[in-house]
Amino acid sequence: MTTMSLSRIISPPSLRTPTKSLIRLLSYYLDNEQRLWKADTSLTNLLNSGVLPVQRDLASTRLIHLYSQSFDPGSTILAIHYLDRLLSSARLHPKYMNCLATTCLFIALKVNEEQEVVPSLSTLLLRSNSNCSTHEVLRMERVVLSKLHYNMAMNSALDFVYVIYFLYADYSGMILPDLIPLQLSELATLLTDCMALHSLARPFRLSTLALALVSNLVEDTPRCVSYTGYLRRLIGVDGDQLLRCRHLVSRHLARSLAKPP
Repeated sequence: MTTMSLSRIISPPSLRTPTKSLIRLLSYYLDNEQRLWKADTSLTNLLNSGVLPVQRDLASTRLIHLYSQSFDPGSTILAIHYLDRLLSSARLHPKYMNCLATTCLFIALKVNEEQEVVPSLSTLLLRSNSNCSTHEVLRMERVVLSKLHYNMAMNSALDFVYVIYFLYADYSGMILPDLIPLQLSELATLLTDCMALHSLARPFRLSTLALALVSNLVEDTPRCVSYTGYLRRLIGVDGDQLLRCRHLVSRHLARSLAKPP
């Protein structure tokens, strides 16, 4: 659905100029998501890939722990998206998971980071301790690019989080400017934590996961609760599915926060 048709079908409670620009951007992201996203509401696709859910989660968690402090969180999240897209379309022996995860990160860094920030492959392998060679990563890179049809410039869940957050902020007018950088940083950290779990990252569309996460954060902000219904319709997610996603996000984050450091 195009931006123009979205704007005509669904009228928000308030449509200022910044909101219109954000809605156009969100619509662009939704169009891309519709082309690339594959529903995975069970473990069937993951098991058919030859990889167990726990193996997928371990590889994702390893990426997060190794690199989340070194690079933009969007790079780690994008790498996990590449990993999931590949596991949805190809079989892989579990022993190659670490190599695949490192390869996905290498590609994500080249897509998302400034050139001078991207480490050499040898440096990345030294830091990752993934026990794979430069030759193996380059060979795996060709496989990943081919399986994903060289379509690597996808919108990540973090892109959705940012635009949805600013829609809430613009509509409510109640989020203090000084609070915005802190909340964006918190959202990026929380989203990265959610991406490590297959039961959150795979069954739900990226836009649904983003809305669930942001709406949980801002639900105590005046006017934001009523705006969630508008955003839900704009994104095209069923109310029950959003509630289920919100519940899983809240439960997972509560467990994560309860763990000792």
